[in-house]
Amino acid sequence: MINEHRAKRIKRENRLILEEVTRAPRHLATLQGRSPYENPDRQASRRGIEYLETHVESDGQYKSQIESRISGVLKNRYEIEPGHQIIDGKKVVTQRDAEIAEFVRWNLEHVPSFITDLKAMLSAISRGFSLSEINWKRITSGQYAGKIGIQNIRHKEQRYFSFAFDDMGYFQPTMVDPEYRRLPLNKFIHVISGIDDEKPFGTPLASPCSFYTWLKKGGFKDWSYFQTRFGQPLVKVGVPENTQTGDDADKAATRIFEAAERGTGIKVPKNLDVSFLEAMRSGTATQKDFVDACNREISVTVLGVTLTTDEGKNTGTHALGSVHAEKEATTILFDSIMLSSAINDQLIKRLVNFNFPGVENYPRFILPHFNYSYFVAFAQGIMAMVQAGVKIPMNWVRKIAMLPVPEEGEELVQQVIQTITNAQGKGIDNKAKEAHQHHIDNDRAIQDGFGSHFSAETEIENLNVKLIMDNDPIIRRYAGSVSVILEDEIRKLIPSIMVSGTIPEKSDKLNQSIATQINEMMVLGYLRGMYSIRKETEHLATFTEETQEEPAAHSLLFAPFNEIVQEYLNLIELNKAAYDLISETMKRKAFTVAGVFSEKGLNALHTAIGEGLEKGLTQVEIELKMSRELNRLGLSGLRSWHSELIVRNNLMEAYSGGREKVLSSLSDTEFPARQVLCILDVRTRPSHAAFHRFTRPLNDPIWNMLHTPFDHNCRCTIRAIHKSESYTITEVLPDMSGLGFVQ
Repeated sequence: MINEHRAKRIKRENRLILEEVTRAPRHLATLQGRSPYENPDRQASRRGIEYLETHVESDGQYKSQIESRISGVLKNRYEIEPGHQIIDGKKVVTQRDAEIAEFVRWNLEHVPSFITDLKAMLSAISRGFSLSEINWKRITSGQYAGKIGIQNIRHKEQRYFSFAFDDMGYFQPTMVDPEYRRLPLNKFIHVISGIDDEKPFGTPLASPCSFYTWLKKGGFKDWSYFQTRFGQPLVKVGVPENTQTGDDADKAATRIFEAAERGTGIKVPKNLDVSFLEAMRSGTATQKDFVDACNREISVTVLGVTLTTDEGKNTGTHALGSVHAEKEATTILFDSIMLSSAINDQLIKRLVNFNFPGVENYPRFILPHFNYSYFVAFAQGIMAMVQAGVKIPMNWVRKIAMLPVPEEGEELVQQVIQTITNAQGKGIDNKAKEAHQHHIDNDRAIQDGFGSHFSAETEIENLNVKLIMDNDPIIRRYAGSVSVILEDEIRKLIPSIMVSGTIPEKSDKLNQSIATQINEMMVLGYLRGMYSIRKETEHLATFTEETQEEPAAHSLLFAPFNEIVQEYLNLIELNKAAYDLISETMKRKAFTVAGVFSEKGLNALHTAIGEGLEKGLTQVEIELKMSRELNRLGLSGLRSWHSELIVRNNLMEAYSGGREKVLSSLSDTEFPARQVLCILDVRTRPSHAAFHRFTRPLNDPIWNMLHTPFDHNCRCTIRAIHKSESYTITEVLPDMSGLGFVQ
C-alpha cells in the first residue's frame, strides 16, 4: 500500500503541466486596505508620483546624480546589430538580416528627438516605471513606401497612469480616471526599474531619497534661522543704576540696538556699557555637516558612491576614485541593459513583425557601455601576461573585452596602424635612411675587423634602446590615468555650469588631481634615468650583466607607486633626503604640466558648453559633445595621442635629468667622454640622426646646452664612455637649428 501511494505521488510530481497554476486575486489588494490600482510603493501611494517629481527631483543633489546616471547610459551613440546565426562558431549575417537592420536603423534615425525619448524612458530610474506611446504610420514615399514606420514616440506622465491585473497577475496599463480605462500594452514601451519585472510600478529611486531631501530642506531652514538669529553678535547694553530714569534708559538702549542692526557704527553715552555676545555651541557638527550627510546618502542611493560629495575632504584619491568609478560603471551598465531590453522587445520586434513576417533572428538595439580606463588596463594586463609567457585564448579575450569577430574584408586596426606607419616612413628624409644604412654597414665592417671591441659597443647601444623602450609601460599607465581624470573632472563641472551659467577659467581640483599623477610619473622617470646610467656604466666597467634587475614591465603598469619607488631607491642606494628633494623638484614641474592639461580640457568644455547653450542642448548632449571634443583633441578615449605626447615628453625630460645627475658625478678618469645615442629607425628625424655618436669630453661645455630630449617624442640619450673603449672626439658640431629642446 505504501509503495502504491509513493508511485502515485511520483507520477503526480512528474506530470507535465502546461497551464499556469498560481493566481493573484484582484481583491487581495482590497483585503489589504488599498485600491487594486494603487502603486505599492509607500511614498508614491501616499503622496503620489507628483510629489516625487516636484519635491525630490527638484533637489539639486538628487537631480545632478540622476543626470549623471542617465548621461552615463546615453553618452555613446546607440548601434543596431543585424540579426545573425552562429554556424561553426562564426557569425553569419544574411542579406535579408542586413536589410532588416538597415530598415530599423532608418526608422530610428527618422524618429523626432529619439535621444530625448530615450532620456524620458530612463525617468523610470527615478519614478519606478515609464510609459512611452508608439504612434505608427504607413510610409508613403521613398525606398520603404508601403511599409509601417514610426511616426513618433510620446512620453506619458506617470502620474496619469496605473495598471490593472487579472487573476493570474498579468497587468495592463490604465488611465487614472473614474473608469480606469484599459489601454493596449502593445501600444507602449513600458520600462520597469528594479529587480522584479513582474511589478509594473517598478521601484522608484526617488522614494528612498525623499526622506533625505525632506531632512535637507529642514536643515537649510534651521541653518537660515540660525544665520538670521545669530549671524551677527547680540548687543548687550548695561545701564548703571540710579543714573537715568527707566524710560530714558530704555530709549537710549533702543537707539543703540537700532544703530547696531542698521548702521555701520553706534553712538554710546558715557554712562552706558555696551558689549557684544557671540553665539556659542558645543561639539563640532554644524548645519553644513548635516546637509552634507544628506547629500552623501542621496549619492549612495543613486550612484552607489559618495566621491562626488567628498571632494576636498582628502578622500578623493585616485585609488578610491577607481573603486567608486567601478561601482558607478556597474550601475550604469545595468541601466543600459534595462533600456536596451525594452527597446528590443517592445519596439524593434513589433516594427519587424509588422513588415517582415516570419523573422526569427531580430536585429538588436545596443547601447555601448565602454569604459576607456578599464579597457586600457585590461589590454595592458594582457600584454604583460603575454610577455611573461602566459598562454591566453583569443576567444576569451574577445569575450571579456566585448570585441566582435571581424567580418571578411572588414578593415582592421592593424591595417590602419600600418598605413599610418608607412605614411610616416615616407616622410623621413632619404638622407636619414642612408645615414642609418651607413651606420649598419659601418658597424658590420668594424665588427668583422675588431671583433670583441665592437661587441661591447653594440651591447651598450642595445641596452640603451631597451632601457628607453622600458619607459613605455609608465607612459601608458599615466597617459591613461590623466585622460580618465581629465574627462571625469570636466564632466563634473557641467551641472553647476548649467545652473550658474558661468564657465570657470581654471579648476584647482582638476589641477591637483592631474598634478598628482604627473608628479608620480616624473619621479619614476627620474629614478629610472639614474638607474639606467648606473646600469650602463657598471656594464661597461665589468662587461657583465648586472645581477640586480629593475621592476618588471607589469609592475610598472600596475604595482602601487610607493612600492615601485622603494625598489628603485634600493637599486640606486638613494637616501630619503635626496629622494624628497627630487620629489619636490618634480612636483613644481608637475603643476605646470597639469596646467597645460587643465587649460586644454577647459577649452574643450568652453566649446561644448558654448555650442550646447546656443543650440539648446540638454546636459546629456553637452556631455557627449564634450567627450567627442576631448577625443578629437587626443586628450581622452582610445586615441589619447596628445595626452601620451605630453606625458612622453615630460617623462623623457625627467629620465634624462636622472641620467644627467649621475653623469655629472662620474670621474673623468674612469669615464673620459660622453656620447649621444639615437634610436635609428624610420621615425628618427634627420636633425636628430646627425647627432648619433656625437662624442665630446665628459666635462666639455657643450653638455651645458646640448641635452636630451631634443624635441617632441625624442628618444635620444647621452651616455658615458668608459676608458677601456676606443672612441674619437667629434670636432665638428652638427647643425643645432633643427633641435627644439623640449622644456
